[in-house]
Amino acid sequence: LCNGPSVRARRDDFMVETKGGGKKLLRVYIYRLHRRFNAELLNRLQLGGWLTGSECDYGLTLCTEEQWNGLFSVYRQFATEVLILLKFLAAPPGVLTTNPQ
Repeated sequence: LCNGPSVRARRDDFMVETKGGGKKLLRVYIYRLHRRFNAELLNRLQLGGWLTGSECDYGLTLCTEEQWNGLFSVYRQFATEVLILLKFLAAPPGVLTTNPQ
């Protein structure tokens, strides 16, 4: 997933401006959570969408859903969180840190 075009890592995506006007690499710490807080939720949402007739996945590819699909259509707006996490996981060296401070 982290090699797809929607999450391709470019160093410039992770550059932030300093107080002095320069630029530095953003540092991100990602807490490791149990699957029930991420992957399992994603799988349930995906399955729920398919069971209610949606042809869309949960934010991993473009959606062409032409009609309202109940709660799946509501929850799909939160799929951005999945893409942001994938983008961080695909970040270039130096972005991810092991220090949460």
